[in-house]
Amino acid sequence: MEQRLIRYLNTDLDLEAAFDLSPLAEALAARGLLVLHVRRWESGSWSARLETAVPFTDPDANLQALLSAVETLEGPLRSQWAACTVRAFDMGYDSGHEPRNFYRQLTPATLGRMAALNATLVITIYPPEPDESDNGNLST
Repeated sequence: MEQRLIRYLNTDLDLEAAFDLSPLAEALAARGLLVLHVRRWESGSWSARLETAVPFTDPDANLQALLSAVETLEGPLRSQWAACTVRAFDMGYDSGHEPRNFYRQLTPATLGRMAALNATLVITIYPPEPDESDNGNLST
């Protein structure tokens, strides 16, 4: 059976607010980010998800690119950022069996930039997809 590799996927910027996030998402798109969605929920709250247009293999470099876009927001757009109830950088990983020891690090400078923006770091780990040879069994 093929061993599944643990790997970094990407980092999304997730926003939630009580107001329309379209202007903020458009401003971030003008700064090089891709808007994956802007949505108004039945509750009346809004959410937006963005990512970098260019893929990264290193989470620190990916975060730095996202942070650079956000840090250029000024005036009303910076106020909208501050008024969001969720400002989360969500790092996604595929889980797997190899390598045995897998780690990634974020630099103090990157963490400081996130803190200065009052943003949260989230880590999402996706389980391996079962393949036909597993018959749906994830144990090895």
